[in-house]
Amino acid sequence: SWQTYVDTNMIGTGQITDAVIMGLDGSVWATSPKFAVRFLPASRACADAAWLVTPDEFKNIVAAFDDCSKIQANGLFINKTKYISVGRPTDRTIYGKLVRFSYFFYSLFLLWHVQCLRVIDLKAFFSGPLLTRFLLAGQQGLHLRQVQAAVLIALYGEKSTPGRVNTIVEGLADYLVSVNY
Repeated sequence: SWQTYVDTNMIGTGQITDAVIMGLDGSVWATSPKFAVRFLPASRACADAAWLVTPDEFKNIVAAFDDCSKIQANGLFINKTKYISVGRPTDRTIYGKLVRFSYFFYSLFLLWHVQCLRVIDLKAFFSGPLLTRFLLAGQQGLHLRQVQAAVLIALYGEKSTPGRVNTIVEGLADYLVSVNY
């Protein structure tokens, strides 16, 4: 069953915290317990769901596989939580990192103090890659993979590494493609 793929092949690895497999039409094929999808009837939605995918968010995800310019400019959202696209190795894969605004604002406070000492030019900071580094602190992120008929969405936390998650999700996706899904 599809639920086995989520429970065993994704969550069961200990690297992925939440996952869902959704058909390209928005139907839910399988989901982890805390990854509720607003498409689900209330009877199937988990009361303490930590993550939700809204219809608009899912439409944006599917559209990003064809044209990623929108998510590169604005990021992508799951449960109104912003992720910045940090890679797209193929036209069927998207990597994202969680944006940590609290860390960002703390960093700005520290930079302001450094600016007062004239050690760094804030204007140069905001126009360069250092800003992205401050925004993307931490390991939390997501891996999106489209197969022929579905999208795999995997979220991972601080204890995981993007490389391990990529291997898991891509392995499952390769298998699904090999059996014509």
